Amino acid sequence: MGLDQALRRMSPETYRRIQEWEAGDHEADYPDVHVEELWVGRKENHIHCYFEGEVGDVENCAYLRVEREHIERLVDRLAKVHADHELAGALLPTQAGFFFGSTDFDEWYFKDVEAELKEFTEILEHWDPYEIHVYWAWW
Repeated sequence: MGLDQALRRMSPETYRRIQEWEAGDHEADYPDVHVEELWVGRKENHIHCYFEGEVGDVENCAYLRVEREHIERLVDRLAKVHADHELAGALLPTQAGFFFGSTDFDEWYFKDVEAELKEFTEILEHWDPYEIHVYWAWW
């Protein structure tokens, strides 16, 4: 077990159907929908901390809608931390949690930041303003 994370994209109709299912009694089957994975993370708790602090409460296995501006701010923070490791604690702090992994600002943290900077920059380059983007986490 661990903190599994994803940034996903879906049509507004798909998002609506999922929201209706989540608000219901769950006796019906989960809707058969198409959801595109844009980014997948594992125990990258600083990303989880960012979404929780900047977007809203993250519920286990639920979708948190994000806007382009949220990803732009995340990319800005990733770039600053990548350039100056001393900024990590202030701009992209880690978050402790059961199964969330290490909270150290170590070589693994900075390797993740470097990879995430590339991945989230690419997401912005291919942003579809007509689709719904969501952050999802499971722990």
